[in-house]
This record gives sequence, structure tokens and C-alpha cells, in this order.
Amino acid sequence: MSEGNHLLILSSSDRTSSSVSSTDFTVEIPSPLYGIQFIYLRNASIPLTYYNVDSTNDKVYYTPIPQLDTLSVTLNHGNYTAQTLVTHVVAKLNAVSNVYSGSYNVDTMKITISSTANFRLLFSNTVSSAASILGYENVDTASATSHTATYTPKLHPLEHIYIEIQQLSNHVLTTNPLINRCSFMIPITENGGETQNYVPTHDVGLQGIMLNDATISSFKIQLRDHLGRVLDLHGSNWNMILQILPKYVW
Repeated sequence: MSEGNHLLILSSSDRTSSSVSSTDFTVEIPSPLYGIQFIYLRNASIPLTYYNVDSTNDKVYYTPIPQLDTLSVTLNHGNYTAQTLVTHVVAKLNAVSNVYSGSYNVDTMKITISSTANFRLLFSNTVSSAASILGYENVDTASATSHTATYTPKLHPLEHIYIEIQQLSNHVLTTNPLINRCSFMIPITENGGETQNYVPTHDVGLQGIMLNDATISSFKIQLRDHLGRVLDLHGSNWNMILQILPKYVW
């Protein structure tokens, strides 16, 4: 590719056949890019099709009273609203013993789980715990027939999506020990199921990387979540636009 100021559209749908997924892939550049001095992120369009319940938060631990054994139910992985989530939790509990009910208060925005007999929610067990998404603290509740969450349900697990590009330096520093550095960081402002369209400006959020007359013929790209895992968009494709500036072009 001749020298000059270029916009490069990278789409996961153009990934090589050996790529792992739409969030862990390699894309080839038809003509190599020579003498690259700066690369700026100009746009990222990512469908938010990851699940808010997955293997990290799919367990509800509890003990019916006077029974002392710890029981657990495993939630189906998927994307839930507060109402569909509490309905699903109650269905799972009732599949074990049909004594539970639940509700979501639209005024307080909190979930309540109840039973015809005393029981405890054992959220001190944090292994794959659903406490946070349900709005409960990581502590065991007292024995009672009803337990209302302390907080509103955390239905949006991600605040940012982290883009890592192997051919670029990871210049963005974070305070997250699991994502110490990344190439670009996309703030999440949309709801699950919608598309996050991020357009940085010179005043807000401009992200650029300085290179040293680099030549690039392909990009190895991963999207990661706050736990450092490769994000799962369940097959959905996404794209971003990079501005390529060779040396002496401003």
C-alpha cells in the first residue's frame, strides 16, 4: 500500500479460516502497510451479544431449614433482565423443592426470593456465585422465609471491552490486574443485545499508538473481558476503523 493517510476497516467477518472465533482471530491485509508511524482508533462497532449469566456466576447456594446440607442450583447461561432472572432462579429452586417464589420490585429495583419455610442463601461461597448479578452481598443470610437483595442486580457485567492487537503495543494501562495493558479500550454504554458504537474524538477518548516505521501485513486481534478472558459474542461479527498515518503525515 502506498504511503499516505489511510482508513483501514477491520472486520471479524474477514478473518482467516484458521481463526478461533469472531473475538480471537487473524485478518490479512491485502496490501502490506509500510512506514507506519501512528495508528488511531476511529470507530468500533461491537454487538453486545455476550451473556450476563455464564460459568462465572451461574450458581445459587442455599440451605433449607432445618436441613443443614448446602444445596445449589445452576442457572442456564444466557442474557437476562431482572424479571426473567428472578423467574428463572425460582424455577430452578422449585425444581428441587416446590416451595419458592420471587419478585422484582420496579420501584426499589431489588430482587426478593421467598419460601413457605425458613431458608438461608449461602453467598459466602463465591465460586461461580450469582450473588452479584442478583444484587446480594457475598455473605450468608440469616434464616428467614424471605430475603431481599441489598443492591440492585448487576445485569451488565462489563464496563469496558479490551482490544488486544498483537502487532501493536499495548499502550493503555488499567488498574485491573487481570488486564494490565491493552491496545484499545471500549467503554460500554449500551444494554445487552444492543450494538456498542464507539466513536472517539480529539477532545474525548482519542486512542492512538505510536510506531517506529512499522510494516504490517496482518493483525492478530482478541477481545477480552474484565477477567482477562477472550470475550464470547456467540458468533456475532464486529468491526473497527483504524486511521493509519505514515511518517511525516499529520
